Amino acid sequence: MDAGGRALVTGNSGNRDEHLRLRLASPLTSLRENPRAVWLDGCPEAVVPVADHALKVPRPAGLDQVVQAVSSLLGDRRPIRVSAPEEVFVEGYRLPNGRRTFHFVNYASDRLVEGATATVSPPATGATWHTPEETAALDVSLTEGGKAVCLPNWQTYGVLVLEA
Repeated sequence: MDAGGRALVTGNSGNRDEHLRLRLASPLTSLRENPRAVWLDGCPEAVVPVADHALKVPRPAGLDQVVQAVSSLLGDRRPIRVSAPEEVFVEGYRLPNGRRTFHFVNYASDRLVEGATATVSPPATGATWHTPEETAALDVSLTEGGKAVCLPNWQTYGVLVLEA
């Protein structure tokens, strides 16, 4: 954070090590005094790991509070903003050739995702959509100066590739 980064610490973050053993003290406690950090106690709710190391995390009661905190920390620097059902998860990557990819997973795969949109930053010069259901990439149109994308309807998984 000394180089300009920011942090959002939620609930019990840092209380367990990489082997899920409870620590004597959280290594993140010093962040409470840092003005570039936001600490949200109680979000997400306490989650106890099970023996197989799987964490089953319910939707946090303070989800809106977390989203608002992340938005305030990032400002306009968010690489993507998605409007889709809450069961859709998105993860982004920057490739060595400058392209950006965003992987979309629909965890309610029994239902078609319809009308999903994405706003990206910085703007892109071109975009393609890839799904297992299609044999070839679909060109998708960019609007608002390369910032907005209307995604085709899709079932389970799709990848949005943005040209720099």
